Order: sequence, then structure tokens, then C-alpha cells
Amino acid sequence: MNLRLAAVALAVVGLLPAQAAPPSVRIIAPTSDSMLIGPSDFVAEIIPGSLAVRDVVFQVDGVQVCKIERAPYRCQWDAGDRTNARSVRVVATPVEGVRFAAAVRTKGLHMAQSSGVDSVVVTAHVTDDRDKFVDGLPLGAFRVLEDGAEQKVTSMLSEDAPINLLMALDVSGSMAPAVGELRAAASSFLQALRPKDRVTLAGFNNGLFVLAPATADSPARLAALEGLLPSGGTALYDSMIRGVELIRSQSTPRAMVVFSDGDDVSSLGTLETARMAIQGADAVLYFIAQGKADRDPALRASYQQLARETGGDAYLSTRMSAVREHFAEIVEELAHQYVLVYTPKRDLGDGAWRKIAVQVQDKDRKYNVRARQGYFALKRGG
Repeated sequence: MNLRLAAVALAVVGLLPAQAAPPSVRIIAPTSDSMLIGPSDFVAEIIPGSLAVRDVVFQVDGVQVCKIERAPYRCQWDAGDRTNARSVRVVATPVEGVRFAAAVRTKGLHMAQSSGVDSVVVTAHVTDDRDKFVDGLPLGAFRVLEDGAEQKVTSMLSEDAPINLLMALDVSGSMAPAVGELRAAASSFLQALRPKDRVTLAGFNNGLFVLAPATADSPARLAALEGLLPSGGTALYDSMIRGVELIRSQSTPRAMVVFSDGDDVSSLGTLETARMAIQGADAVLYFIAQGKADRDPALRASYQQLARETGGDAYLSTRMSAVREHFAEIVEELAHQYVLVYTPKRDLGDGAWRKIAVQVQDKDRKYNVRARQGYFALKRGG
């Protein structure tokens, strides 16, 4: 008899509707991989989407930064120039029922250790009056000024020092007609590097992905180029930031070579966020761009400033055929660079931009110097 009753009870339970999942909110942006610097996007999604919601509130470190009363639940907030991790919380208040929330902790910008906890790394290129690279200068030939005050250069890396390099190639959908030329140009660049240089090969569209790690040998990197398949949008700034994460723990000198055929259309981060990340890693940026980046004067100027203030350069042109020439110029620059290290006389920590000027002292000859133009005076990781 008891068994019969149990079977009936189970049958009745099986006829009851499944209990609906409680409503929830999902934070789409920022993510745990984001760094909140400057204008930052906040995006949330209510599940189920049909739920009537009175408002959605975003909080950063316990302080309300925006309140949205109707979908889409998105806003922008200026996070300033702080580079530490942030706690982001979103609270949704439904028309009926109790509030529900979600939270995420974003990344901070950790300063990579270079040659010392408070040291600054400055890459410089020296040319003569015929625009030829000048090699073999001693440490004593260099004079470094920070905000006009002379600094003591404590060391100079050998010109023969291996380079830790990230090569990031735009493989968004718009690159489909030119991907063959890009593969050929990138192959020439990789083969021209010295065997001792460590190269991380990456592609990017809506995000950055590694094609060959720094431990890969030259044949493996060249084979990885064949896997480039254009698709998606262009998240240039986010990819630069992710690229910094890949190389910042490696020893100096560090460099990034980035190719893109246009403007950023998919990033959550900004140009300023990318700038902070690259500067924080003491990395030299070489940027090659075509498309809108070449045609738009404002964008062109922004990319040139971003690269040149690191001690690198930007190459912008209308011809895809010129990319191979630009890669060759970058290989030449990487083989003729001085890497100077100094400890600032003023304490770090105020986050201000400090200007750097590098001079070569020689009363008999006139030299041209292109070097890192400045840095953010943030505390360095120990």
C-alpha cells in the first residue's frame, strides 16, 4: 500500500510545473579582465529580459556612479587616471519583488619591474647628419633630463641584448582582401629578426589571441601565420592592453609591433587606457596603420603620439604593399637602439606625466636623438 501511494505522489509531482529560476543581472562590461582608466563603459543585462525593472544602479567601490531606468542598461563613467583594481557592483530593483545584484572586480595596472623597483627605462635611437644609425656610444655620452632636471643614468643595456617582442596583426573581417600580403610581409619581418629575440605572435579582431608563444621557434611562428583567417570587428585598444599583459613580465627591452587597417570599433577600453598600459610596461610601440587611421588627421595624430612618446614610431600609408617596407624599417630600428636606465631623483607615486629628454654629448659631432618622451610617475612593482 505504501509503495502505491509513493508512486501516485511521484506522478503528481511530475505534473507540477518546474519552478522558475529567480531573476538575475549580468555585468557585461566591465569584466574581470578590464582596467578602469578614463571614460569607461558599464553594461548590464537583466535575465529574463521581459522582467519589469524600476532601475539599475552601478556602483564603483561602494559609490553610485550611474542609474538607468530603462533598457538598454548602459552608461559611461570617467574613472580618472587611477590604475588600481576596482570593485564594480550592479543592483537591479524590479517593479515587483526584491532587489538582486551582481559584482565584479576589475584589474589594476601593475607596473612591471625593470632594472629596479623605482627605475625608468628609456629607449633611444641616435642618428648622424646623414640619417644613419650611430652605434657604439658609451654610457657617459648620454645625458637624460626629467622635467628639465638632469638624472643619473645608472646602466645601459648592451645593443646586442635580446628583445622581448609582441607582434599583433589585425585579422578583422575587413582584412580579407589583403590577408595574403599581410602574411608575406609579417613572414619577412619574423625571418629578419635575430635568433635570440623572443617573439610572441598574436592576431586580433574582437579580441587578441596568441598564434605562437614566445617559446615557439621560427618555423612554428611562420606556420602559425598560415592560420590567419579574417573575421569579426576591430578591438585595437583592448588588444594592445591584452598584449601588454603578455609581455610586461618579460625582461627589457620590450617592444610591441602592431598592424591595423583601420579605426577601433569594438573595444571597451580607450586610447588613453592603452597608453597607460603600454607606458606602465616600459614598452616601445611601433604602429603600422592603413585605412581610416591613415585618412583621418585626428586619428593619425593620436596614433603617432601614442607610438613616439614610447620611443617608437607610427607608419601610416594608403598602400598595403608598403607594409613590408615598414616592417623592414622597424627591424632596422630594433637592431640599433640604446636602452638607458635611471632612478628618478623625485619620488614616484603622484601619477603625473613627467617629460624625458635624451641628449648625446659630443663637441665634435652633431647627433639626432629620438627617445622615449615621458612616463607616468606611478609606483613600480617590487
